[in-house]
Amino acid sequence: MIVALIVDDNVANTPGNELRKKSVEEVKLACERANAELTIVPYEGVAQNKADFLDRVYNSDVLILDMSVKIQQGVLLYTLSVRETMKLFDNIVLVMFPPGKTTEEVANHIGQNTKLIPYTSTKNGTLVSLDLSVIQSDIWEDDSLRDKLSMGRNSLWEEIHTVIHETRSRDRAPMKDKFLADLRSDRENLKGEQLRERLRAMRRRLDDPELLSPEILLNMLLSYRECEDYKSMVKLIDDVRSLRIPSASVDSDVFTYYYAFALNGRRLKGDREKALQKITELLKTSKNPSADMYGLLGRIHKDRFLESQYKDEEALQLAIESYRNGFKSVPNEYLGVNLATLLVCSGQDLSSSLELRTVCNTLNRRMGLKGDISKLTDYWDLATLFEIRVLSEEYFSAVDVLDKMFSMEPPAWIGLFALGFAS
Repeated sequence: MIVALIVDDNVANTPGNELRKKSVEEVKLACERANAELTIVPYEGVAQNKADFLDRVYNSDVLILDMSVKIQQGVLLYTLSVRETMKLFDNIVLVMFPPGKTTEEVANHIGQNTKLIPYTSTKNGTLVSLDLSVIQSDIWEDDSLRDKLSMGRNSLWEEIHTVIHETRSRDRAPMKDKFLADLRSDRENLKGEQLRERLRAMRRRLDDPELLSPEILLNMLLSYRECEDYKSMVKLIDDVRSLRIPSASVDSDVFTYYYAFALNGRRLKGDREKALQKITELLKTSKNPSADMYGLLGRIHKDRFLESQYKDEEALQLAIESYRNGFKSVPNEYLGVNLATLLVCSGQDLSSSLELRTVCNTLNRRMGLKGDISKLTDYWDLATLFEIRVLSEEYFSAVDVLDKMFSMEPPAWIGLFALGFAS
């Protein structure tokens, strides 16, 4: 059995962070006792929609998430919902108790199949699980009664171990296991045209209806995205939709998002308009719109602005609003650097714009937590840092970053959009 745990190592100053770190050790112990293989997935990788990390999340038998930090709940709830659309219901949500009403808020948003485990620390430092009905009562206002009840509860690792042990892991056919293993290996080891050629062969294997599942389809889309084969992404979804196979439905939010993403990348006549329609409708109807959805809408309007030779003011304002909404939801580097750049294009500057300063300060803080230039190995991190330096008119520093960028092989689908803006 494979258990995936999404962990954020960058919440250095969050209240209760030491307890959250201890909860990771509890999960490790529970998996060890259950003879389960544990794979740690960084929250940043999930938030940035990186294929290899999403692959681990969507291919695990059990997913464990800690939703104690409110600002991360949007991304984690979206990830959880995607698993549920793939009929992967073996999920555990951990919530540190207190603070406040975080536990109650999370309980109102997760599905009934997901196991919610609130936890706290006893006087002797042991993490224990709590009963949801008890913590919602006034008894937890009394410190002495709370301590007594905590001492009588199972330790956190024991509760997690029980859930893992009782989980009815859905047996996967060996054929599906082999297909997914091959797909992951190809995505990790092949690039460009080599990957495209291999995916064409993998696509022919999908003629077998036994292989058509949301899990496999999503991994195919992630692989196509990695090599910029947008035409095949669109065709795969169109083909599966025409088959009308209930077990391989592509009508969920995540597939609608990737369909719009692929249309915008394919760029045939009418594709952008169709992509804009799809993503706009999705944002209106989705119960839990993701930051990626806002990012795609912003990308479409940003492209319109660029292609107008910077004259389409309506497209500029729509792009700013989209990236702003996404950044409010999840303040990540991709959304922030686009928002900051477009704010500059609209005439704002650091000396007079509070919003621009706030965005740039957030980006500088997040990038600083990753270390100096010598420690950055991810192309996107360097592109983000380059853009921040240009926005701040720190050109000597920007050149240093640019030198390192050119020494790397960037992911094809990301592209060096920062250079276009800087020019």
